[in-house]
Amino acid sequence: MKPYYEYVDKVLNGSIVVGEYIKLACERFQNDLQREDLEFREEKVDLAIQFISTLTHYTGKHSGKPFILEGWQQFIVANIVGWYWKDSGTRRYTSSYIEVSRKQGKTALAAALCLYYLIADGEVADAIVVTKDNTYFNFEKGDSLKNLTECIMLYIEKNYSV
Repeated sequence: MKPYYEYVDKVLNGSIVVGEYIKLACERFQNDLQREDLEFREEKVDLAIQFISTLTHYTGKHSGKPFILEGWQQFIVANIVGWYWKDSGTRRYTSSYIEVSRKQGKTALAAALCLYYLIADGEVADAIVVTKDNTYFNFEKGDSLKNLTECIMLYIEKNYSV
């Protein structure tokens, strides 16, 4: 069983203790698998997870180690990347909000997802926006690689000592 399905099962059977909203998200995920108007594309999720696993952490105690997603992180990726409307073939979710406690890797996960969307997703996006501490970094479709590099450098300068 894939880790994102295993996570849902463990949350719903009580093996993993979570708050009400996470439990509801797992219930929604399981219910949505039965919906006629939605399809869950495992191959998209697996590609995103595989792409992220090729990355390495570049700072902190995990510096130089592979970026291996835990079950809860794979569940987040599965929800964001995997759901499509059957009638149009478009993504169900075009924006997402991730909130986890401090020092749990949300910045690294957001950066990895941004890289996936920019490099490996294969779908056209209007823009990718990352926010931290009310500072927005925006990379719009058609922007040059120079603009992307400047955006990444601003982010790194703001959040890491370089």
